[in-house]
Amino acid sequence: MILSFDFVERLGGGLAKGLIAGSILAVIAIIIGFVCVSIMKKKGYDMLVGWFFCGLCLGVIGLIICLCIEDKTKQIPPSPYDSYVNPSMPYDHQTGAQCPHCGMTNPLGAHFCNGCGNKLN
Repeated sequence: MILSFDFVERLGGGLAKGLIAGSILAVIAIIIGFVCVSIMKKKGYDMLVGWFFCGLCLGVIGLIICLCIEDKTKQIPPSPYDSYVNPSMPYDHQTGAQCPHCGMTNPLGAHFCNGCGNKLN
């Protein structure tokens, strides 16, 4: 007989071990995919299915990528003092122009600020 019982037994044992090992790796990959989704959701990103497959297919490398990407929720908001430093007031043709750099009100028809010399809008 070409296939002995011992050969079939060894093949089956190796196959079972391979299936178990493959199943364990698949479960770990799925867990890493879900971890990537939760990380990117907390960072304010969408397209979570893509991040799941990033973790699923790339494994630990995908997890490292997710950890290294910038957090959208922790961006620095604009300072409330920006409006005082750089006021954005339009040119008023009836009362004159207010300089956007120093805030000085210039006479009607002025093209440059009398206070700082910058060009008026």
